[in-house]
Amino acid sequence: MAEQAVAVLVAQPREKNGTSHARRLRKQGQVPGIIYAEGTEATSIQVSEHLFVQELRNHASEHVMIDIEIMGMGRKKVLVKDVQHHPLTRKILHVDLQAVSMTHTLKISVPIELEGEPIGVSQFGGVLEQLLREADVECLPTDIPESLVFDVSGLGIGEGITLDAAGLDPAKITLITDCHIAVAHVSAPRVVQADEMAAEGEEEAGQPEVISEKKDTEA
Repeated sequence: MAEQAVAVLVAQPREKNGTSHARRLRKQGQVPGIIYAEGTEATSIQVSEHLFVQELRNHASEHVMIDIEIMGMGRKKVLVKDVQHHPLTRKILHVDLQAVSMTHTLKISVPIELEGEPIGVSQFGGVLEQLLREADVECLPTDIPESLVFDVSGLGIGEGITLDAAGLDPAKITLITDCHIAVAHVSAPRVVQADEMAAEGEEEAGQPEVISEKKDTEA
């Protein structure tokens, strides 16, 4: 399990809301966001887009835990719950953060990574298909895995691997997603048989030839 790297970001409280104000913030290189906390009102903030993007690049997932220093309000430990991107430019439009307690479990989606090249691909020309991209788990914030890594190097043609092969410690992490769901599978290569090729050739040969005849125009 990967050790959680903790970053500290400096944010400012955001007094204004609305689309026009958020647009002005983005032009200034700031990302609008909100911090949710159980039992208290949500806090609107703004944070440097450059610094926030740099932090996300250090992790396999956008769902990371960070320390955020809000000017005039102190430091909070938060989990990045959702990052909204522009559909074309992929620039960050808004972030949702969740204040966390280090003594309470939380539910989070963890990305899935495949490691190795299956023998069914390297030796027999098969195709590796990743069927699941993330899985939901419940654990303490300090036990959140960076990703779930599956070694697929031993998979042959027609073989797959399921989520229960993640090797999680049940005493620390509870798998919410069905453990029997397939994560990856190696499919056989599609081979065009000689008789299929011959049949296609006969079909083309059997098509009638269209001959256009130019008639002389009577004077």
